[in-house]
Amino acid sequence: MEIYIGSNIKRLRHQKNTTQEKLAEHLGISTQAVSKWERNETYPDITMLLPLASYFGVSSDELLGLNESKNQAKINEYLTEARRLGALGKVTKQFELVCAAYKAFPNDFRII
Repeated sequence: MEIYIGSNIKRLRHQKNTTQEKLAEHLGISTQAVSKWERNETYPDITMLLPLASYFGVSSDELLGLNESKNQAKINEYLTEARRLGALGKVTKQFELVCAAYKAFPNDFRII
């Protein structure tokens, strides 16, 4: 599963028309920390998720880049293609696809 929090923080900060300095001051952290988040060098501490979401007026799911319906659609695509490959006897390609699906969605019971 890809983590989008850094790019989401940057996008939301630009939408709010605020600076890294103002965000850092609001959260009581350094500007360098915000900069590292936005460059995906580090991630915010879990205790920062709710204050960040509140600051931007979004849910923590949106901040983290979780879009359940989009994820479900992608999982369904993986499963449909895996079934198709299996029916064609292309088990190596099917296995590779399932491995890719597991890497993208390691906690989904249908892929496990």
